[in-house]
Amino acid sequence: MNIKNKLNSLSITPNKALGQNFLTDEQAIKKIVSVSDVRDFGVLEIGPGLGALTSELMKVSKKVVAVEIDVKMIDALNDLKNESEFGEKLILVHDDILKTDFAFITKELSFDFSQQYKVVGNLPYYITTPICVRLMKQHEHICQLTLMMQREAATRITAKPKSEQYGPLSIVSQYIYDTQSALELSPQAYYPQPDVFSTVITMKKRDYDIKKANMLIKITNICFAMRRKTIQNNLSNGCGKEKSQKLLSVANIPPSARAEALELEDFIRLVDAIADID
Repeated sequence: MNIKNKLNSLSITPNKALGQNFLTDEQAIKKIVSVSDVRDFGVLEIGPGLGALTSELMKVSKKVVAVEIDVKMIDALNDLKNESEFGEKLILVHDDILKTDFAFITKELSFDFSQQYKVVGNLPYYITTPICVRLMKQHEHICQLTLMMQREAATRITAKPKSEQYGPLSIVSQYIYDTQSALELSPQAYYPQPDVFSTVITMKKRDYDIKKANMLIKITNICFAMRRKTIQNNLSNGCGKEKSQKLLSVANIPPSARAEALELEDFIRLVDAIADID
C-alpha cells in the first residue's frame, strides 16, 4: 500500500494532534506480523490507520478487532473490509482506546471457550504510557502484545530500579510479561516522518499469579503516588499509618526507602504481606 497516494486519494492530511505517523516499510510490516504470532488467535489492533498492517493480520488471524479514533480512517478501513477476501474477519470500532469497552473486545475475540487474545498496535507517542497501563489491566485476557512505540517509551517497560523511567508500568509488565525488542524503526519507515526512532517490542505472558498481578497494579500506584516521598508516606496515605507500618515490617522493606529504589521482588513481598494481614 502506498500510504501517501492513499491519503491523497482520500483527501486526508495526517492529524498531528492524534500522533498519526503511518508505517510504510513493507518489510517491517511483514516482520511485525511474523513476531506477533497471531495465527489462530483473535487480535486487538490499536490505531490501524489506513489498514496496511490490518490487511496482513486479517490473513492469518481468526479475527481482528481494530480500534480507531479517527472517523476518516474508519471510512478507509470500511473500504478495506468490503474489498478484502478476509473482510468478514474485521470488526471496526470507532473509539478512543483509552475509553474502549474491553468486555466487548474480550467477547468478540473469545474462541473455543478461550478468552486469550493478542494485541498489535502502532501507539501514538503522546499517549503510549496510558495505553500500556490500560492494557496491563487486561492481563488476564492478553497473552501477547506486539507494540510499536517511541524508543524512549519502550525503556519505561524494561526500566530498572533507581532510574527515572522506572515506575508502576515497569514493575507490573515485568511481573506478567517477558519483553523483547523485535525491531528498530528509523523515521524513514513512516509517513510523515516523526522526529524520533521507534522500537517494536514483543511481550509474552509468563507463568504468574493473577491475584498477585491485580494487587501489584493497585499497590504500585499507591507507592509511586509521589515519587519523592518515602514508601512509608505513600502507603500511609493509601491505607493508613498503622497498617502501612505493619506491611513494611512483614515485607522487610525499610520505611525510609523510596519506591523507585525497590526491586520487583520487594513489591511481591509487599503484595504477599497484604494477603497475610488481610
